[in-house]
Amino acid sequence: VRSVDEGSVKNPYSFVPEDSLLSLPQEVKAVVALQHRETCVKEVVAACCEVPAFREESNSLVCCLSWRNEDFTYAVLAHILHELATVPSNELKPLFQMLYELMLIEDPLQLDRLQNVVEGSQGDNLLVIVKECSSKDSKRAYQCIKFLVNLANQCQTARQYLVDNSSRWFWAVNWLKKQMTDYYWNSDVVTHVSNESSKSHSFQRTISAQDTLEEATALLNELEKPQSRLSGSGGDHSSGNECLGREDDEKDVDTRMNGDHVTDLDSTDD
Repeated sequence: VRSVDEGSVKNPYSFVPEDSLLSLPQEVKAVVALQHRETCVKEVVAACCEVPAFREESNSLVCCLSWRNEDFTYAVLAHILHELATVPSNELKPLFQMLYELMLIEDPLQLDRLQNVVEGSQGDNLLVIVKECSSKDSKRAYQCIKFLVNLANQCQTARQYLVDNSSRWFWAVNWLKKQMTDYYWNSDVVTHVSNESSKSHSFQRTISAQDTLEEATALLNELEKPQSRLSGSGGDHSSGNECLGREDDEKDVDTRMNGDHVTDLDSTDD
């Protein structure tokens, strides 16, 4: 059930030929679209998180159902945001991947999705999560900021939105800056740390976190990134993993050295 008129535009996420689709009775459509929508959303998101082999298909299915569909879009965004606020902070990566794919959908609802995710007026949104977790679960707060910054680097619509509304999230960048300067670093200890996969709640200074801070500061200052960092008006649907930044490759700190001095960050992964 589409809430935005499709006209002659074909759903770019459809994996079934249009001539093979059968019409459903209105009564069946109502049951699927309304009575079981939340169940459908929960099951697909759960499959994405718990069954890696089904992750790509889950993301494609959610995008297909969300395209020009306001009701389903808001239902799936609400559930993902709820999960981002509640599941363990080392299990957020699949959720951010699905959210990234949704943010790249180029339809009349794209800007609405961005506004809903960044600063929606009802329920959870990324800025609310950052604020509520900044002291008790700083890794979760950091991952939300990193998601926004990396999304801006891959999606021109998201980048422009964040630049135009920088006054609404500059405090989050200041918080990250404080995290980067407050934590003591012991140069005698080489560690393998991650802000995405480790089970602790405390933020760790990493090379990726430093990059995130620099890019967020550039957005606040409206500094243009090289065009090669962008992937067109809506991003490249085939490069979803780029939004997640560096993978958790667990490199040693001592691989980033300037002369005989190790960099003043604890890790190179995230």
